[in-house]
Amino acid sequence: MLGGFKRLAFYCIRLVGGFAIAKHLTRTHLRILCYHGFSIGDEHELAPYVFMRPQTFSRRMRILRERGLNVIPIAEAIERLRADEITNAETVITFDDGWASDLLVMPVLESYRFPVCIYITSEHLSAGTQAFNVTLAQMVHRSQRESISLRDIHPEIDGDYKIASDRAGATAKLLAGAARIESLQVCQRLLAPLAEALGLDVNQIRRFVSQCVGCSE
Repeated sequence: MLGGFKRLAFYCIRLVGGFAIAKHLTRTHLRILCYHGFSIGDEHELAPYVFMRPQTFSRRMRILRERGLNVIPIAEAIERLRADEITNAETVITFDDGWASDLLVMPVLESYRFPVCIYITSEHLSAGTQAFNVTLAQMVHRSQRESISLRDIHPEIDGDYKIASDRAGATAKLLAGAARIESLQVCQRLLAPLAEALGLDVNQIRRFVSQCVGCSE
């Protein structure tokens, strides 16, 4: 209900020219649009604040073009900021973490000739490409087990977890324990025994997640 009211309010504001007024008033401010990964399956349902459907991203890029926003490289944006030369709501697009699914939307950016800055999580370059937290969340999401009892996997995550009745709680508890583990490399090695406990094929999960996450966290 609240979401519908907000959409209606924004629609009315746009209809009376509120967006155009806001753009004019803030035309000397740099815009930075920050994105993460893009969904190849149902990731946007599991983690909507991290994954976006490529179709949604495409619509947003079209809106940038239709509204005449000047999308510039981040290096140029820095120089313009230093010279106080942001004059027409110049905009920068960034992708956090370097997800492999960024490749899904590259044709959209190329069609509009929009530059993008991609930030890479260097920790994963040495730890491996499977992002532990995203992989684990996907495994819990896909498990058909009612509950699991982890024993001798790692002291920080050993315990009992209710899967079917509280997937979000089980995921949060597992991730909280994993956050206390000494290194990402150790976490990555736990994926196989965790997948077995959840009744899943870890190689299948890794193949799916590697399409999405690349070297992200």
